[in-house]
Amino acid sequence: MNDDVKAIEDTSNIDYRRTYRAGNPEDALSRSDVVIETKLEISRVYPSAMEPRGLLAIYQEGKLMVYASTGAALYA
Repeated sequence: MNDDVKAIEDTSNIDYRRTYRAGNPEDALSRSDVVIETKLEISRVYPSAMEPRGLLAIYQEGKLMVYASTGAALYA
């Protein structure tokens, strides 16, 4: 990620950064009995999201609670 442009007062423009790693895919494929390679093409039938996009933020008693329809990890 590039952080050349600062958001406010020289603070980082990147809010959340996490690298997820699990296992060694190359090693797992080399040990597999069967490896299937294929190319899938899925056409876009209807250009509409299957779930709504929205966000609700509530600031109360010195705390900010954000409800968001996202698949991102939750951290507190």
